[in-house]
Amino acid sequence: MKIAIACTPASANLIRAVSDSTKYGAPFLLVQPREYAAWSKLYAISPSVDIYALTRGIPCLVADAHGVGASGERGQLERAVATLYQDVLQDLGERKDPLAVLLAFMVMMGSGTIADFERNGMGVHTELLVRLQREYPIVIYDAEQRAFRCLGSDSGVLSLLRRSIVEARRQFAMKTVRMLMRARRVDAAVALLEELCDTAECLQAISQFPVLFALHGHVKFIRSVLAHMDGEQLATMDVSVALAGWMAGLFTGEYKLARAMATELRHRAHEIASCVSYEDWVIAVAVSGLWSDCRAVNLPAIMDSYKETGSVREAEILKRHVSRLDGVLSESASKMAMPYSAPEEGEDDVIVTNILEYLDGVYIGALVDGCEWDTSVDERLTNLVRLLNARDMGAIAARARVVASVHRLMHARPLIDERAFSDASRVAVRESNLDEQLLMLLLEGWQFLMLGQFLNARFRAQQVQKLSDGSRTFLVGWAQILERVAKLRTDARLTVREEAEQCDLSTTARTPAEAWVTAMQLSVARFDADLSAWFSVNRAQLLDPAFRMRIRVALYALGGRAESVQRLIPRDMANSYMLEDGLTKGSSGHTDSVVLRECMEDADMVNVSLFGGFSVSQGGRILTNEVWKRRKAAILTARLALGIPSFVSKTVLTNELWPEMEPRKARQNLYVNLTAVRRAFGQRDQGPQYIVTQADGIALNGEYSDTDIRDFNTLAREILVQRAGVSMRQVVDAALKLEEVYKGPLYVPDCGDTRFFVRMRKMYQAKFIDCMMRGVDAAIEEGDLLSASWLSNAAIRQEPTREDVVRRAMRVMDLEGRRRELVELYQSHLHYVRTELHGQPERETRELYERIIKENEDRVLL
Repeated sequence: MKIAIACTPASANLIRAVSDSTKYGAPFLLVQPREYAAWSKLYAISPSVDIYALTRGIPCLVADAHGVGASGERGQLERAVATLYQDVLQDLGERKDPLAVLLAFMVMMGSGTIADFERNGMGVHTELLVRLQREYPIVIYDAEQRAFRCLGSDSGVLSLLRRSIVEARRQFAMKTVRMLMRARRVDAAVALLEELCDTAECLQAISQFPVLFALHGHVKFIRSVLAHMDGEQLATMDVSVALAGWMAGLFTGEYKLARAMATELRHRAHEIASCVSYEDWVIAVAVSGLWSDCRAVNLPAIMDSYKETGSVREAEILKRHVSRLDGVLSESASKMAMPYSAPEEGEDDVIVTNILEYLDGVYIGALVDGCEWDTSVDERLTNLVRLLNARDMGAIAARARVVASVHRLMHARPLIDERAFSDASRVAVRESNLDEQLLMLLLEGWQFLMLGQFLNARFRAQQVQKLSDGSRTFLVGWAQILERVAKLRTDARLTVREEAEQCDLSTTARTPAEAWVTAMQLSVARFDADLSAWFSVNRAQLLDPAFRMRIRVALYALGGRAESVQRLIPRDMANSYMLEDGLTKGSSGHTDSVVLRECMEDADMVNVSLFGGFSVSQGGRILTNEVWKRRKAAILTARLALGIPSFVSKTVLTNELWPEMEPRKARQNLYVNLTAVRRAFGQRDQGPQYIVTQADGIALNGEYSDTDIRDFNTLAREILVQRAGVSMRQVVDAALKLEEVYKGPLYVPDCGDTRFFVRMRKMYQAKFIDCMMRGVDAAIEEGDLLSASWLSNAAIRQEPTREDVVRRAMRVMDLEGRRRELVELYQSHLHYVRTELHGQPERETRELYERIIKENEDRVLL
């Protein structure tokens, strides 16, 4: 007769009563692989389910897997797993078996290695492991790797069991957290802290591992713990907790928090060496290098306080990251070629050092090295951005978004994240990083170029060249290329050829950018002989491999206009210089790239400028006085330009241009001057109609003519009308464009009835000042003092006596620390008001000046 006894802790006493010679051990009762088919059929378990991974062959668990499919409900099985572990732990605990402690820690960790125990000073005897496998085979153990995994650890079924363990032995929670942190399993440690630990215990963990939490992406956890600190905890906060808060502030982009914690660290610099390990401090110093330009976030210089020396892997990775970015802007091949470290292995989703090294590889590959389009890279970057945003790591996510957009831009793919560059520019403003601001401005320009917005692209290229000091050759050179491409896309053919004739082909280009600017000009002008000579002389500069990726996008943007220069590229290199609809030449397949808009029409556009004087150009050529043989024809053109696109009555025109002449003769003069204007524009019956008439009205045809008045009105509307979705950065950019458009007061003729022109001059001048004031306020809000100063200076040049202009200028000067100029401005304004207006400045102006002076005096006293 044979008796079968179930292998569960409930039967333990009966099992012990039977002699070893007459019983099978627990492992012999497991469901064997050859038996799985019969068990699966009996309990309707799907063949696609890995039943061994779920149950390890334990019979009671296999039976509870009844009806489990590939995507079926596993609640019954998970409850059975939890019950099994609970019974085993209870049985071991009642007998005070040392195996209970080992199994409890294994359940707390879910999975790991025996080395994790040894790393924390907890030796695990081989005898215990052998007993665990022989008597309670409920943990999957790999003897070769010395690794273990509890059943149900992936699905989280052990959370209630962990809570009961911690309730019985509180110290198990923090011991497990330390084991997980030393094993660099930060995600699991944070999950345990959030589930089982209070604020004091979380602070204890952060104090012990301040840098590791931040480097593994748990800045949201750090901020949450800091937010739940009470008054006593804040007063006695450890400096290592302040260091963790400092890193969290930088990674999330909350620089107010970073500055507060940096101030705390500087005040308590003498405590750092005793509270923060050498490795953590070296990494923190390297992190500060990523934000070296950011105001008031610098750490105290206390490296001499440490006795240890040597390099730290994470710190070296961060330093190389900073050097690579600097190498791109300075075009230093040695810095860009710095070696990459092998990625840190681990189960955590976010490891900042791994992410930065990966971003560096994609970024330099897209801009310099010439990597080809890879869909998997694009997908990985998209997932990375989503993961970083979910972790609230705004500053790192902004960098990842830029790299993803650069990767798409350099391969002529449509930009999915159209705000990546503008958002990164706003972050760079907050970080006071001028190089980053200019780079984002330049990338925005290329984005606009690929979208067909050539004027916006050219404006950003000019801004980069104006604001760059010239040491960053990458920025200056690529901005020159962008400006030239945008200009060639909009200039008339005649203008292109005239400028090509002025190119000095006897000189040698100093940089690849200069060589390509001239080459593109000659190519679009179709001066093939001159282009061939220029290519031969400057061959080394033109075929510089470090410039290939940047010029490839430019040639793609020019399209067929660049055929002449593309034919001169050596055949074995030609494919690497060509992009066709987002694919390198020779590739095939469907494309989803943005098609560049064609804007060169057969008709030459007429551009009428009225700000700063009267000027008319057509097809890029200025129409001189020889064309305007009749002065009234110029005034008539100016009057029609002011009314575009509306029609102006003939009666109104005759009354304004010839107020003292009888109507019939005035009407004849009007027709004569209209003929002169048509002749000046080259208008023919079969060609484009620049001047159109309708009933009693006359107008400039907006289809073939444009004015700076129209540009002014568009920009002013964008600045002054506070529409939803318009950011402060966009307002500042629009104000800077408007400052370029408004070259001076509106043109007023010197004959006829000029009241309309005078009225419009006053209106546009007032509107210009209002726009500048709005731009100054937006720039101050963005922290962009350079733009605020530029705009306030532009306003005060046009209206130096207007009170609100003076007040804005004083605010900007105060923020920039220009105290002497501030005093001089106020004193000159005070003198003007007293002598010319016999009064005093407005109360708001006086109070602002007095407050600024008092604050400065208080600072001096302090």
